[in-house]
Amino acid sequence: MINHKRISRVFSCLNCQDKLIRTRSKRGAASALIILLIVLLIFFGMLAMVTASADLRLAQRRADWTRSYYLADQQAEKMIAQLDNILINADPFSEDQSSAFHAVRQLIDQNDAAEIIELNEFDAVIFAEILVFDPDFATQGIQFSVAMRPGQADATTRLSIISWLQWQPPAEPAEKPGLWDGE
Repeated sequence: MINHKRISRVFSCLNCQDKLIRTRSKRGAASALIILLIVLLIFFGMLAMVTASADLRLAQRRADWTRSYYLADQQAEKMIAQLDNILINADPFSEDQSSAFHAVRQLIDQNDAAEIIELNEFDAVIFAEILVFDPDFATQGIQFSVAMRPGQADATTRLSIISWLQWQPPAEPAEKPGLWDGE
């Protein structure tokens, strides 16, 4: 005869083991989920660090560019003041009007941070186009054109700034080996 009590105990023990197996598998899923979460956090942390590093390099380049620009601007302002000084001290009644012209040329030639692009004299007016840069940061400068009238009392007629431009040296094309040139 079949003992129903014994069979029910065996099935209840099997059900207990089945529940234990199901419970253990749920714990394993949680561990896998936690490991996946940690991997994702590490990935996004590294991504944030790489982005922050690139932003820092870009900000440093921008700061260097801005510093270079304002140093060049400062040199150009000094040059304008020195040119104005030459014009103030020039004698308007002198027979030799070229003395101011030579003084301007000498001032620019002696300055390490300035280059004459063009310098002309016409009808007692000196026209100059000058490139000024900071010698330590020759990556950019200020290129300006002025009209100078030696000996004039009024500052607005004595020195007129015609143009004031930011200047950068022309970029050299980077050689990229292995590119097809169309032939």
